[in-house]
Amino acid sequence: MFLAADGKMKAINYIIAAIFFGIVVPALGETTTISLPDVLGIYELDSVRSRTVSFDFARSFTEIQAVHIELVGTVQAGSAYEYFNPEIYHDIYGSLRSEMNPPGATGFGWTSTYPVVSPFDIEKTFTWVYYSGYSSGQSWSFLLDGQAEMTIDLNMQTPISWVPVTGPTYNITQAYLIVESVPEPSTILLLGLGGLVLRRKQWS
Repeated sequence: MFLAADGKMKAINYIIAAIFFGIVVPALGETTTISLPDVLGIYELDSVRSRTVSFDFARSFTEIQAVHIELVGTVQAGSAYEYFNPEIYHDIYGSLRSEMNPPGATGFGWTSTYPVVSPFDIEKTFTWVYYSGYSSGQSWSFLLDGQAEMTIDLNMQTPISWVPVTGPTYNITQAYLIVESVPEPSTILLLGLGGLVLRRKQWS
């Protein structure tokens, strides 16, 4: 009876370990980061207002949970005066918007906006806004192969009663794209097998 009970306990522990490494480990996810050197530089209304770049994570993903962008740099404020009070001036900063366009899509979709003052070092998460002509809806399926395009654009956002005189100037010095994903099946399998081996050593 003792051996039978011991065998049942081992079987239960195997099941618990399998559930843990099959469900809990994938839920923890993994993070992959790449730099974006092609988006670095000056952004001004009168010169380079936006940049569209291609990037490659050099790997594929099984499932993407979230995508973030981190931008580091400085901004020099522009100025604007009030239409009904021309003697009153204000600093204006505008914003930097990052956007990813799935193939065949139009409008705004996965975007991230930076309303910032200088200096800045901010990480933002891409959120779904709107897309037409893209059947997959709120999906990162177009990024599963690790390759896509992204646009960073300088936008002006001022009250309608303000009259811009000069625009802001952004200087991006560092840029990173971060993907949170579910681990590859092979990774999950290796973790699971490793956990079971450790458990078996403990039992013996």
